[in-house]
Amino acid sequence: MYEGGMHPNTANSYRDDAYRGEKTYLAGGVTQTGGDVTYDAQGNITGDSRTFVPNTTKVNYVDWVLQLTQTELMSQLSTIELLLNYES
Repeated sequence: MYEGGMHPNTANSYRDDAYRGEKTYLAGGVTQTGGDVTYDAQGNITGDSRTFVPNTTKVNYVDWVLQLTQTELMSQLSTIELLLNYES
């Protein structure tokens, strides 16, 4: 029900706006405005000059919920796949 934006916990003005095709939901997070990050061969960060500002991009709420739940589902499936491969 979350995936389609029909769960009672998703009932809000952002969902109503989304059904009208409007992008009014401001999700948390940041946007990188500059700089770079460098890594060593083991993947450790060796340098980080990145700069960030708070996110200001509004999105369609239903699309955001759908993307979030799909990302969580893929993460769970990857974990299950790793466990199944480990036990094989």
